[in-house]
Amino acid sequence: MRKRRDKNKQKRKNLFPSLIITLVSWFLIVYLVYSVDPTTSYIMVPFFILVFITLLFTFSITLANTRRGLTTSVAITIFLFFRYYGIGNILNFLLIFGLAIASDIYFSNNH
Repeated sequence: MRKRRDKNKQKRKNLFPSLIITLVSWFLIVYLVYSVDPTTSYIMVPFFILVFITLLFTFSITLANTRRGLTTSVAITIFLFFRYYGIGNILNFLLIFGLAIASDIYFSNNH
């Protein structure tokens, strides 16, 4: 009986650290958007890294699956990167998310 409880306890995930990281990263994005001039070019790399981390933790918690959270966050970050350079349109959006869905189906069937 005790072994079964220990196994169930090990299977449960502790969401509190992920929730704290998510809230802090959302706060940092809001602070970055409101406090930094968007014309500065050196801020774009930290912005995209912060957006990726924020979306990764947000979608991992929301979807309850780290792989799907990673796939979704990579797709959104790539689309935002395309939008920054002016090539983000509906066709690129559909292609990126089609590739994300196809890769998610592929990895869920093979592993």
